[in-house]
Amino acid sequence: MEIVRPRVSNHGLCTLVVCTLIGLVVTMFGPSNAAAQSTGLTEATESTDLYEPGDTISGLPGFVRLGIASTGLTRATFVASGGYGWTEPQTVVDSTDGAHHRLLGAAALGVRPLPWAAGYLRVDARQDRSAPDEFGSDDSSSTELRAGIRFGAKIWKGLTLSPDVSVWFPGGEQAGFASNAVSADFSLLASYVFHDLSLTIGGKVGYRLDRTSQAVESFATLRQGDRIALGVSEFDAIPIGIGASWRTGGFEWLGEFTGDIFIGADAPPFSNSPMRVAVGVRYHFNTRWALQLVEETSIQKRPVVGPMQPLIPIEPRVNVTFGIMYRQPFRPKVEKAMIEEIEEIKAEEAKPKPTVATLAGVLTGASGEPVVGARIELLVNDEVRIGTTDSEGNYAFEYVPIGTAKLRVVATGFETIEQDVEVRADPPAPTQMTMQPLQVTGQLRGLVRDFSGRELRATIRVSPGDHITSADEHGEFTLDLEAGDYTVTIEARGYKSQERKVRMEENGVIIINADLHRDRRRR
Repeated sequence: MEIVRPRVSNHGLCTLVVCTLIGLVVTMFGPSNAAAQSTGLTEATESTDLYEPGDTISGLPGFVRLGIASTGLTRATFVASGGYGWTEPQTVVDSTDGAHHRLLGAAALGVRPLPWAAGYLRVDARQDRSAPDEFGSDDSSSTELRAGIRFGAKIWKGLTLSPDVSVWFPGGEQAGFASNAVSADFSLLASYVFHDLSLTIGGKVGYRLDRTSQAVESFATLRQGDRIALGVSEFDAIPIGIGASWRTGGFEWLGEFTGDIFIGADAPPFSNSPMRVAVGVRYHFNTRWALQLVEETSIQKRPVVGPMQPLIPIEPRVNVTFGIMYRQPFRPKVEKAMIEEIEEIKAEEAKPKPTVATLAGVLTGASGEPVVGARIELLVNDEVRIGTTDSEGNYAFEYVPIGTAKLRVVATGFETIEQDVEVRADPPAPTQMTMQPLQVTGQLRGLVRDFSGRELRATIRVSPGDHITSADEHGEFTLDLEAGDYTVTIEARGYKSQERKVRMEENGVIIINADLHRDRRRR
């Protein structure tokens, strides 16, 4: 019987080392040309989140496995990680320990050349040990090469969407990677940042074109341990996930659920699909260095494992990983300026919020002269405060509660002002209010009749000015006039007109009784 042993030779390990060295060189000596560094702070911060969630082991922002939709400063990120996975025995074997053990390591380089575009390259290496079977010990090693690109676009406030495409090359039966088993994920990521809470939530849905089973030619003869070690699948899947990240100080607390739901006519039941719950923590020493510790638990119902069973991934029941991340910004001067600005905002927000403030203003007349001795009434929280303007028209109220108040201004010879005002902790310059002169008016009243005592509908014109009114059916009229001298002309059809000279006093009333003679020439 042919025994297939998935393993990677020194060529695969050399690939991991080369990727690691390239990542170190790029991150430590990444581009930071003078033109990029001189970019203005406003331009650089457009569509960016400096304090976005940290990077996953793929070198791009995310929770644990689940990446997030984001935009940010241009940079390169290098990540190195390692861990241990344990899988419970899948069948009864003659061994003191039928469990499956896995040591794993990964190196990744993530690059964001533009605030809205990023990509990564990652190499995974693992060493698996299964319980001995009838053929003896069962150890194997394998590697996978992964790469991906992601584009981010801010849609509304803290909402960002990102299409994400990833491909990976699983290890084959021979040394190196199996090119005929290239598989791909096409996903849409969404995230929302609650800046006030330092909380980010995110999710994804996508489609996985899985060809990893092509890396194995004789899977019917695979040993049980090799089936677990390979982690390949014969079925396409729908990747789903939801996660959250909460930052407090240098700590970032992580939680997520992810799954790969098998699809197809012969796909295993939903419960056999890989599903995981993960929790973890990152500690950010600064904006560049971070450490990560994650524990992941598989909640997949284990499928039947046998020579003629389809290949599906059997992931470790418990997986613990540790990682170290380093970010190298392409615009370090811009990043420094942004950090300083954010720290200033945080310091300002940390100050106790005032509850009272000073409300001040200045009163002037229509020609710009100060209004002296005006009475100022301030109504706030059912309390009325009284003040007056000084020789320059200024007034001020101290220790006024923050919020909305009502202001009433009364001054002799001016129209009264009533308006709502906003009392703020950081008030602008004193409010300038212009008072309009009070227009003092009197009233002209009258009665128009003919000599027989019959009331007449007449037209009354007053000059100077464009004043005109009409007498009603009772011959009565009224007209408001400002103080001054006027000529009143009273006209009615078929009657001779009359003129009267009047002088209107302030707040005065003038009454005119006009008896009109018939105009015999108009008969």
